[in-house]
Amino acid sequence: MSMGLLPKCAVAGLAAAALTVAGGRLDAQGGRGAQVPENVLEGVIDLHHHQEPDERQRNMDIIDASLYARLRGMRGAVFKSHSNQTATTTWLAAKMVPNFLPIPVIDLNLVHGGLNKYAVDNFAVIIKKAANPAPDIGVVMLPSDTSCYQRQVEKSSADCVPISKDGKLLPETIEIISLVKKHGFVLASGHASPDDCVLLAREAQRQGVPFTVTHVNLNTTPPMLDAAHAIEVAKLGGYLEFASQSQRPGNPTLEMRNTRTANLIRAVGPQYAILETDLGQADNEPAPDGLAAFIMNLRAKGFTKAETDMMTKINPAKLLGLPLPAGAGQ
Repeated sequence: MSMGLLPKCAVAGLAAAALTVAGGRLDAQGGRGAQVPENVLEGVIDLHHHQEPDERQRNMDIIDASLYARLRGMRGAVFKSHSNQTATTTWLAAKMVPNFLPIPVIDLNLVHGGLNKYAVDNFAVIIKKAANPAPDIGVVMLPSDTSCYQRQVEKSSADCVPISKDGKLLPETIEIISLVKKHGFVLASGHASPDDCVLLAREAQRQGVPFTVTHVNLNTTPPMLDAAHAIEVAKLGGYLEFASQSQRPGNPTLEMRNTRTANLIRAVGPQYAILETDLGQADNEPAPDGLAAFIMNLRAKGFTKAETDMMTKINPAKLLGLPLPAGAGQ
């Protein structure tokens, strides 16, 4: 039997199991003791969700992650791996979990040959096969954990994937952006430098490619954009992603991170912002729970329901070329 056709009692059991992580049980509302409205995730799309199978430990495989997200009312999720393109697993998730949009990523790290046009074309072939039940959407992410800027931040001399030189994008980078255009996909910055994010936004605008910058609000993981760079990306038509990461109460850096996030969003404007999770790690809460708590924590900092709906429903749909959700922000 397809897991998408499981009886409600079985799905409820899966959801209960999914809530037990990291040495403690999370309540079904998005955090230990958190009060989150039942419909806060209705129609939401998470642009950065980690899952098994992966070379790193994750708290759910892609089928369970899709089932649980759908159970919480989410519309879809972009499933990310640093080392595995996810077009094959999103195919299976779409087959097993109807009425949910699992969207694949290829992250152009060294394992994929870096800026490898053949890997991007192969990714597109899988997505566009007539038998594939997943959406005809793909995200091409420039290198993350093997980007040269990531290595610079780590003070590492290990091999890396360059995307620019002397303040200009490499021809290989421009060719990848052209392939993103050809296939009708979305370009994501990965762990590019702040200056490179602006160069990418400018080239994406020139070629007419949807562009988004990965988790701009994290202050230890690239790209680590400041307000000036974020505003410049927005002026060039790009979106800025703001990651929840863990929202569990008791995290000593949670309040500081969420305050910084709120300030950055206000600097660029919610119309250019997208809320995501960057969750799925084995020792963190399930991504839907983190996203629900993130939304409510930002509302507590003064963002309206219309604004959080814009950042979780409307803007992701615009970026991905999906129909806008009915009644979002109303």
